[in-house]
Amino acid sequence: MANSKIFILSAIDIRKRDDKRWQKLFEICKVQHPVWEKKTLNEYKEFEIGWGRLYDIYDFNAAYFIDKDKAIEYAEANMADINESGAYPYIVIIPRCINLMYPESCKEDITVLKYDHTIDKYNIVEADDDEYVMPIIQHYTLQPVSIISKKRIKEVN
Repeated sequence: MANSKIFILSAIDIRKRDDKRWQKLFEICKVQHPVWEKKTLNEYKEFEIGWGRLYDIYDFNAAYFIDKDKAIEYAEANMADINESGAYPYIVIIPRCINLMYPESCKEDITVLKYDHTIDKYNIVEADDDEYVMPIIQHYTLQPVSIISKKRIKEVN
């Protein structure tokens, strides 16, 4: 019997962290983890970026489906309910295997849709369509995020 999947449809807002946000997160981290009191902000940023945490992602689960095509159809048909007047420019459809142990071992392809203001509709986008799609995919993928290169860290700093 093949493993079953559930498809979680989540509305997404994503923002790149600015200097003020990095500083706030660093201060919180120092309180939560005293070992960071002796580290610098740049060391903290390098650590976070190495784990793919360059963006803040805000989401809410809008619906659950057992069929991926139905999830996409729902996203397109209920754009006004999901978009919240432009507050959520992305939708992600996250497949999760059910009825098995270690679901992270199951290959899952994340589907991302982006709101197009010109036609008032969500469209499926590819990982390299804009700077936010890949971070969304990495955030919702159960497999480990690959380490970002030192060059990329320098670009951020």
